[in-house]
Amino acid sequence: MPSKKEKHYQILTGVKSQTTPLANSTNTTTKANDNVSLTNTYPIVATTEKMNLNNDSINSLDHLTIIRDQKNELDELNNRFSNYVLALRRKSKENDDLQKKVDVEKQKQISQDNQDLETQMNELRHEMDESAVLTEHFILKRNRALKELAVLKDKIRTEEDHSYTKRRQTLENEYQQTLTQLKELASHYEDLEKISQANKNEINQMNDLHKKLEDELHDLILNNIRLQCNLRTIEEQTLLKKAIYETEKAELANEQIKQKQFYTNELDKAIEDIKHDFQTLLKNNKTILENSYTERIEQIKTQILTYEANKQQEIPSTSRISIETFHNELKQTENARQGIENEYRALIDLYISKQKEKNQIDEERIRLDNEYNRLINEINHLTEAIEIGKQYWFSVHFELETYRRLLDLETTKSLSNNNNNNNNNNNTHTPIPNGKQESSPIEEQQQQQQQQQQQQQQQQQQQQPQQQQQQQMITVKKNDTQRAISKTGEMKVTNEEGSILICNIILGKFDIDQVQAGFISINNASTNCVDQPLKGWTLVRSINDGPESVFQFPDSYVLRARTRVRVYSNKAENIGNSTIHGRLIASSIPAWASTVQGDNVKIVLLDDKRINRAQYSETWQ
Repeated sequence: MPSKKEKHYQILTGVKSQTTPLANSTNTTTKANDNVSLTNTYPIVATTEKMNLNNDSINSLDHLTIIRDQKNELDELNNRFSNYVLALRRKSKENDDLQKKVDVEKQKQISQDNQDLETQMNELRHEMDESAVLTEHFILKRNRALKELAVLKDKIRTEEDHSYTKRRQTLENEYQQTLTQLKELASHYEDLEKISQANKNEINQMNDLHKKLEDELHDLILNNIRLQCNLRTIEEQTLLKKAIYETEKAELANEQIKQKQFYTNELDKAIEDIKHDFQTLLKNNKTILENSYTERIEQIKTQILTYEANKQQEIPSTSRISIETFHNELKQTENARQGIENEYRALIDLYISKQKEKNQIDEERIRLDNEYNRLINEINHLTEAIEIGKQYWFSVHFELETYRRLLDLETTKSLSNNNNNNNNNNNTHTPIPNGKQESSPIEEQQQQQQQQQQQQQQQQQQQQPQQQQQQQMITVKKNDTQRAISKTGEMKVTNEEGSILICNIILGKFDIDQVQAGFISINNASTNCVDQPLKGWTLVRSINDGPESVFQFPDSYVLRARTRVRVYSNKAENIGNSTIHGRLIASSIPAWASTVQGDNVKIVLLDDKRINRAQYSETWQ
């Protein structure tokens, strides 16, 4: 089978071979008649060259077959293009269905929908690429068909002077039909381009929507984190307020329990008194009834004896009268007995009512006992909650105080470094007597200001503990340190220069919660703590297991419940601040804390029996 190119080449060569005799026949005229019109040559050609006409008819049939083949090819192309349009519509419908599914599934799983959307977009791009390839093939075939139609049009123009006048109209009609078909195909192609452009716009809109959804998701995550932080702060504040409320409630509950115990005791006493009175009343009534019955029996016996004695003396006529009198006396006795029974019934009713009242009182007492037990259980639960809250508060307070002390140590270290630099520049050396550094007047003023600030903070702590806690939290945030605390009370703090402060605190009834160079704080913060006399109690401080410095509390000093006491070093005494007059000062201890790298400071609180009640240790590495 010849290919399409060979077939088109044969058609073109046939057209050339067919057009040359016609051109010769039209141009071959006599020399005498050079100005003869072309219309006069038609009968001449018809009469002289009948064989050429037969050949032309055969050639026209070949042209018709060629045109029909081309029309069939165009029909085939049209069918293929219509199938392509149907397939594209089907794909577009499937794309719409997938879009609906994507809209439904987008609310469930965004990530999975994005992957499905990308796969569908890739398939759609692949299909669009295929459609573009098909459209390019169609355009090539269309151009070829147009070229072939142009060639055929030229043939028709050259051959219509001979024998295609009658068939020209049909060919033009077919040509117009092919043109209309081509226009329809072009319109379909434009529609497909519009559909593809619309799909591209939808894809861009979906991409924009996806970006907006990602931004909204990011904003929602940030809002969620912010809300969680706010919730944590609110929970901490709630726990603190709850602990305060529970302590006040426990105090009120103790007073209420005392009052309830007093009233229950009074009620039990009243019940016992009523019971005793009721029993005495029953005994008295019983004795009264027994006495009355014995008296009546004695009276009846005496009457019977008198009646029997008089019966022998009386005459028979008077016997009736004595019997009637005897009946009357019996009736009187019966009436008296009836009255006594009525009194006894009233007493029985009174006894039953009193017994009912006693049962009601017993039920009320049982109910009050149950209520008392329930309140005791609630108080126990609240006590446990207070314990947990106080442990949490102690840990937080310990962290805050440690960071505060670390900040003070950093400031003192920076001041000491500045002093060392100044001393190196001046080439002078200042001795340090008694472990204390001599300070300039400016530094003394700074130290006095620091002591005043510490005293003001202590007053604010007594008046506004929550405000002081917030200020301490702000101070910790300004210091760029890293911390790690365990349940046993051990804390490691790393500052910017690489030094590590390791603090170890034994938490118990008494806590050493604040340790600074100028003072140390002891807290009596147990749950059920009471006032503790500190007679014979001592504070022992040692550095690197060296000689111990001892401070003994005064014999008359008492540490109140839920309060703390500060013991100042002799640095505060040497400053001579009048505001600390009357406070506890350890004259043998120059400083409680140490800023020398590698020092291991150990502070122990011992009672009068030399029992370790609280311990604190720190190490700079």
